[in-house]
Amino acid sequence: MLFGAASKAGASPRETYHVGDQSQDTEASRGAHVIAVGSAWGCTDTADLKASKPDVLFSSVEQLREYFRSELDLKN
Repeated sequence: MLFGAASKAGASPRETYHVGDQSQDTEASRGAHVIAVGSAWGCTDTADLKASKPDVLFSSVEQLREYFRSELDLKN
């Protein structure tokens, strides 16, 4: 599903980000060869998410926002 969505959008897997809060989301990202972004805010137990080793892991929306601003070279 992720690979199909990226293809339809004309994006390559290495420029596609999948944000998820469970280890299964990281696994889905790996299966589609997209960048796995872990969102640990709001989770009571992040052990499984951390163990799944997403490419990046954030504990707040603000951290995620700053990452995308930097990664995508956005000014606002």
